[in-house]
Amino acid sequence: MKRTILLATILLLNSFNVISQINPIEILAGHDNLFYQHNVSLPIRPNSKFSLVHVMNAMIPNEKTEGKKTKSGELMNQLYAGYALHPSIKFLTGVFYSNATDYRSSIAISFSKKNRKTFYLISPRIDYSKTFSYELFALIEYRFKFNKNLTGYSRFQTMYNRSKDHNRSYQRMRFGLDFNTVQIGIGTNLEAYGSEHRIVTNHGMFLRKLL
Repeated sequence: MKRTILLATILLLNSFNVISQINPIEILAGHDNLFYQHNVSLPIRPNSKFSLVHVMNAMIPNEKTEGKKTKSGELMNQLYAGYALHPSIKFLTGVFYSNATDYRSSIAISFSKKNRKTFYLISPRIDYSKTFSYELFALIEYRFKFNKNLTGYSRFQTMYNRSKDHNRSYQRMRFGLDFNTVQIGIGTNLEAYGSEHRIVTNHGMFLRKLL
């Protein structure tokens, strides 16, 4: 999985550097795992309503010592064809993959809004194969001034997915400094798994880059 993250980062940095600064990639180095995520949207042509969207999350558990087994990693990929129904509304259809669920067809719609200080995104999604699962994703970012020369960055990101019962959910929080296309600071991931809501926490430092 480390090779997967490295390859994805190299491809993004080399292939999408001509895109305006709207596509975030992020790494969180935490006490429990190394976490990576990106969300890339590429128009088919300049000013086209059609786009290709790729979302990726990956977790690499830290090595365990004193005879404890290393936990398995986690990988999630979403690949969509998107169509802008409105500057703030996009319809998405494509494929979802995780090493827990394998491949599933997926449809989603996203609602987003941005101004100088805030950005928010809400996206309900349905995955379907032999069974259906339902998901709601939400994100809000807020930038603020510490002083005339220093800008702060904060983000709250959450997701809840269920079928007959709870499958997967998380809350991810970031707080730090904003240097235009780069954000750096402290972060926390709270991940919940299965009907029993098994919790995994990961606290550490994050580095985020807008491509």
